[in-house]
Amino acid sequence: MLQQLDHGEVLELRLSRPPFNALNLGLVSELLNAIRNRKPQVGAIVLSGSPGVFSVGVDVAEVLALNRAQTQQFFVTFHDLCVALGRSPIPVVAAITGHAPAGGTILSLFCDYRVMTEGPYQIGLHEVRHGVTVPSPIRYLLARLVGHRLAERLLVEGRLLSPDEALRIGLVDEVTPPDAVIAHAMGQCRRLLALPAAAMNSIRDSFHEEVHRALHKRDEIIDELLENWFSEEAQEAMRIHFQKMQQAG
Repeated sequence: MLQQLDHGEVLELRLSRPPFNALNLGLVSELLNAIRNRKPQVGAIVLSGSPGVFSVGVDVAEVLALNRAQTQQFFVTFHDLCVALGRSPIPVVAAITGHAPAGGTILSLFCDYRVMTEGPYQIGLHEVRHGVTVPSPIRYLLARLVGHRLAERLLVEGRLLSPDEALRIGLVDEVTPPDAVIAHAMGQCRRLLALPAAAMNSIRDSFHEEVHRALHKRDEIIDELLENWFSEEAQEAMRIHFQKMQQAG
């Protein structure tokens, strides 16, 4: 489900759960363990996906089938993954290789820099369409990139954006041809690695303090997520979404 590719000082973690790199407990756990247990010589990480898809987010069909305790375990592990990305002592660059709605966008928000492939792909937080709210740390990160008012509009409407739209508002930092997205992410890592490490990483950490404080409220965040996830509105909206996906597929 996860490939670890050694590029010397840069470790590429490539999501590899066909066809959509949907996030289940297994993939999230593998990614979390890879970040936590990276080799000491690794100075930066590239988080990438498959051609045409970075990640479509949570595996709704699989997570819907879980009971409350199992769902809680998934959310706790996903929260810990976001902490590991957001508090990484080394830079993490997202190589967004295609579609990246919902959880795919969330993963990219916790990275330091985002390179997205050009093409007919979508990125954004459309959880509201499924009756699900977006936790406060993620709202903060989105607003930090695109501004408070625009973040509000995007979240309330559940808008998905093209790569060019995402670049225009600052949701991603670069848009490149498909065959260059990983190379550009690697290039950004190497530019950062050329800087004095202690100073560079100290500055990185200082800009993440507010979201770090919010992420410490794990129990509060998880409780809110569980209440929302198991609400009648959310369960019905997600079932309808899953049924549409089955019909389309």
